[in-house]
Amino acid sequence: AGVFGGDGGEVGVMVVLLDLDKCCIFGNDVNDIGVAMQWLNRSNPDVANLYRLLVNPALSRAYKAIKDQGGARHYEVSIYTRRQLLVHYTSQFREERIELRWDPEWHRHDQVYIPSSIKTGEQVMDKYQGPKLLPEEEMDILRSLQRLLCARDAIKEALRLCYHPVTVITANEKECVRTTEDIVESNLD
Repeated sequence: AGVFGGDGGEVGVMVVLLDLDKCCIFGNDVNDIGVAMQWLNRSNPDVANLYRLLVNPALSRAYKAIKDQGGARHYEVSIYTRRQLLVHYTSQFREERIELRWDPEWHRHDQVYIPSSIKTGEQVMDKYQGPKLLPEEEMDILRSLQRLLCARDAIKEALRLCYHPVTVITANEKECVRTTEDIVESNLD
């Protein structure tokens, strides 16, 4: 997790940037379990329950400690993840790389920022504006989005947030400072 927001003194907003890939969820293979559940036609609520069980319990303690230190009037939790297939999708159905394009407001510095107002994978897919996808590709991407948002929602519940965190997807190395600045400047509600 990274905390960004100022250079001393109290700031208006402090962004708590949670690395989904490194600290929020137990186990590197958890996404594989979610994939297997989807292949077995388990429901989205079942997948969501999986992520609830695997949220790192230290996450809520760390968030509380950050808030207890003070320094900001408002704390904005955002989630950061490296998911190349949601930016540069390599289709297994036609052996082609597809640059995925979503709502233009969501794209900044080769990253995708899913606003807090988005609740479902289907809502993300409704904002797709890239090259035409095959039905199998659409389903593959949708399921990946569903898993991502299930993880986001499990973190929201664990931290007792009253909002869905902005979720940032990158295909490259994570750039925490730039990403935090984008979150503060963009008002992605």
